[in-house]
Amino acid sequence: MENQVFFRRVRVNADSQKAVIICSDAVLETKTAELAGFSVGARTQQEVRFGILSLTDPKSGQTLTAKDSVIQGIIKKMKPGDPMPGFKFSASKVTDKEGNELDNLYWVEPA
Repeated sequence: MENQVFFRRVRVNADSQKAVIICSDAVLETKTAELAGFSVGARTQQEVRFGILSLTDPKSGQTLTAKDSVIQGIIKKMKPGDPMPGFKFSASKVTDKEGNELDNLYWVEPA
């Protein structure tokens, strides 16, 4: 499997205001259909890996927050599905607060 990374969105922790980038290993495609008289869209892929990229300030080592100019720039410039060259999925799964690995969620890191 190729190790391509695509931008999905920026996610901000409501309590800490720390920001991470949600990524996927494929551009998510949708197909339009009708359900109960409503036009709806649904994803068509079966297996998509998702990832989290936690960016830090290179000088302080602190995780970037929602107010940081870098995060604000990413929000303004990047669209879902944009490729992220220079980054890759790691083999390490993301864990929850109790240390349990989360299915299909991996850390993203510089290539």
